[in-house]
Amino acid sequence: MKILSAAQIRQADIHTIKNEPISSLALMERAGKMCFEWILNNSDTQKKYIVICGTGNNGGDGLVIARLLADRKLLVEVIILTTSNDFTNEFKKNLDAIKIKSLQLKQVNEGDKLLLSKDSIIIDAIFGSGLNRPVTGWLVNSFDEINNSGNEVISIDIPSGLFSDSNSDGSIILAKHTLTFQCPKLAFFFQENEKFIGEFHVLDIGLDKKFIR
Repeated sequence: MKILSAAQIRQADIHTIKNEPISSLALMERAGKMCFEWILNNSDTQKKYIVICGTGNNGGDGLVIARLLADRKLLVEVIILTTSNDFTNEFKKNLDAIKIKSLQLKQVNEGDKLLLSKDSIIIDAIFGSGLNRPVTGWLVNSFDEINNSGNEVISIDIPSGLFSDSNSDGSIILAKHTLTFQCPKLAFFFQENEKFIGEFHVLDIGLDKKFIR
């Protein structure tokens, strides 16, 4: 089993984008579609899906998932946590794409509550494997709301707040399932992280396998 660091996964993304060739937006669409298909086949589609997104590319993955769920006429709410005022281009393009869909969309800023409905499925797309600092400050309250909601949580790529390659500190999402891309993360094999990761599932998003080898 191949395990890559966050930096190596990023290099594999760049290499695939350059040599497949495929745009970064199309690669995000592919990753989001793989997650959507897993969720469709492995969760209760009668429940409401609450997709909680950060403003980076992990959030962009979440927006793709939300759009595809909405296209299936499933009940979807999107919550955008303002983790940064600098939205990535891929995030912005996917945000524009979901604004025309019939789903709930709200933005949560410092001091706001998430107000999560019960008996829902939360899709955690807040922070991805590139996170390199602990989650602190006002976001801790949001993470606590998620973790104390009693709802099933599915994390995209890695539970938000967890470091990919080293021991973690700060607030971390407690996932029942983690849908990770191409290779498991080193942190998945740290015993102390089991409670955050739940059961992880590796989704092949078509990164260049020759490069990974």
